[in-house]
Amino acid sequence: LVNTLNPERIVIGGGVSRAGEMLLEPIRKTVLTHAMPVARNRVQIVASRLGSDAGPLGAAALVMNRLFPPIRLAKSELLA
Repeated sequence: LVNTLNPERIVIGGGVSRAGEMLLEPIRKTVLTHAMPVARNRVQIVASRLGSDAGPLGAAALVMNRLFPPIRLAKSELLA
């Protein structure tokens, strides 16, 4: 993933994120060992601050976006 997508950040979420550095440090070492220099020097691997609430909150956000789509206003409507 790191070599293919070259992400700036990988966020580990869900219940496993509670393992913290015990999980993150081996992942970081693996990336340092196996990823190409351009990708490995760029990526940050962090735990989600939402922890095990990430899944339910994401699902709720999807439902809210379906029920209440964002309102798009033209600039002229904003300045009126």
